[in-house]
Amino acid sequence: MHQPFNGNCPRSVGKDAKYSIKRDFSQGKWVVQLVYRLSHAEKALLATDDHPKLVGMVNNVKDDVVGQPGGAFYINEYCQVIVPALDAYYCAGKYDQLLTFDFEGDAISSRPPARLAPGDPWPGPHVGIPYVLSAGAKDIRFERRRGQRILTELLSLHTSGSQARKLANRLSRVKGSDGGRIYINEQREFFAPVIVADGLEYRYLGALGDDPWFSESFSD
Repeated sequence: MHQPFNGNCPRSVGKDAKYSIKRDFSQGKWVVQLVYRLSHAEKALLATDDHPKLVGMVNNVKDDVVGQPGGAFYINEYCQVIVPALDAYYCAGKYDQLLTFDFEGDAISSRPPARLAPGDPWPGPHVGIPYVLSAGAKDIRFERRRGQRILTELLSLHTSGSQARKLANRLSRVKGSDGGRIYINEQREFFAPVIVADGLEYRYLGALGDDPWFSESFSD
């Protein structure tokens, strides 16, 4: 029996912020699917059948908990495969193989292109684990549930106040001092929606690198 995951479980995110397992009836096989957003008004539906092990990991949880395969999942910054099923989230194990999707001859993945610098438009998928950069760039946080309780986890309590401020300040140079939602993907790369003249645009914030981060698991 799979155990519920008690770390950062993405909630209230768009379809382009998650992967999914779908049945490709034309080929008779399961595929990993990605909603790749090109702009506010344009998106593409991409898929790859190169990851049968990952498909099996996700479908195993879905079969066990829901009773049928297929559906959404995430891969966090520790390469843990997080699967929402019914009212809970489960860890299906770890998967560190890079997911690459073909879009008009270009390889799309969570790995940033060479020479991409913080502040540049983020060209990769929007799939990632959401955190919140605090106003004033003093800390980073997320909320997790324990029964009926909602717990706020602060980076400053997992590292130190000075280390949390250092990373938060670096990310705020692109995100802005008002803070807000940021994402980190399975390659440990940060990106975030940033307000621009004509709305929101996803920008690259840089890699986590050697900066201290949250724990991989939590004890309740």
